[in-house]
Amino acid sequence: MGDWLTQKIGQHTVVLGGSMLAFLGFVLIITMNVQILLYIVFFLVGIGCANVVPIFYSLLGKQHVMPISLAVPAVSTLGYLGVLMGPAAIGFLAGLVLLQAVIAAYVYRHILD
Repeated sequence: MGDWLTQKIGQHTVVLGGSMLAFLGFVLIITMNVQILLYIVFFLVGIGCANVVPIFYSLLGKQHVMPISLAVPAVSTLGYLGVLMGPAAIGFLAGLVLLQAVIAAYVYRHILD
């Protein structure tokens, strides 16, 4: 469905809309305590993020700043580094303060960047 949606409304709209959906989901995750609704909201965050990476890799193949043989491993390494380091950093900070405060700070920080 992601390819169909990208063809219908464009890459920019899919990335922007997906990012906004994921952001809204994170805000809801921080603020709500109903467990069944949290599962639904995490599903929406996943839907929002699902097409961002494929679009970025598609754009990566079209860029001419860096050789493709270096660009793909560089982007993959940064992506995996974020996946590995993000939960560890959040867990460390959550041991010091409430988890909701850590997630709120993480979301707030990445919106300003």
